[in-house]
Amino acid sequence: MDKMSADLTFGSVPPFYREVYEILCPNQEQVDEDLLVNLLLKSSLPRATITQIWDAVDNKSGFVNRNGLYKALALTALAQNGKTIHDKLLESYAGQELPKPSLGDLGDLRTTSVKLRREKNPNILGYNYRELCDLDAIKVELMPEKKGIILKHVEYEVTSRNYKTTVPSLQ
Repeated sequence: MDKMSADLTFGSVPPFYREVYEILCPNQEQVDEDLLVNLLLKSSLPRATITQIWDAVDNKSGFVNRNGLYKALALTALAQNGKTIHDKLLESYAGQELPKPSLGDLGDLRTTSVKLRREKNPNILGYNYRELCDLDAIKVELMPEKKGIILKHVEYEVTSRNYKTTVPSLQ
């Protein structure tokens, strides 16, 4: 099968495609091969067809860009409608909205996406503010100043909301 053109120039992109991209790539990065294959498996297409779709959009780097994702989504929808994957398939959608694939619930896709990004790059946590707050809330309080034998000193009290514990500092 010939490689499809690098740019998705045929048809208009439906909002669903953008939604999937935002779930997979909240920081506008590339779509990892593992994540894309995970997404394509939700289509219930045979593995051979999923392999054909990956081959049509793969740039041999282990990830695809936004256009590659959009092509994969369009090809998935067409394959679900019984079309055979080939390099001219998307040309028939010139001026029309590309078809929307049936991928079931995308809720677990966000979790899978975050988990995969954390595994591949542990320096990027991938949490939003609400998720960070749900992990725990730590409160640090300054205790009244105390006088020691030689010097004054300050103590702090650290409290964890989730673990319901309070620990005084040892200064």
